[in-house]
Amino acid sequence: MSILFDEEKWEKNVSQYNLVEKDSGKTLETRYLLHDDAGLLNRIYAQEGRSADWREVNWESKSAKKKRK
Repeated sequence: MSILFDEEKWEKNVSQYNLVEKDSGKTLETRYLLHDDAGLLNRIYAQEGRSADWREVNWESKSAKKKRK
């Protein structure tokens, strides 16, 4: 039995994220994550009082595009 890779589903649900230190803005790590997983990790980090969170790469430019429309 093999698992089929669904490229369309991957493109819609996965993005590249940076683990960013809140105080300095320094990127600690970069990974591809599901959107839901990044949100869950950020909620856990906030609950634990960590000083870092996962931010989608180029999220500022994506947000600006949405505002312009």
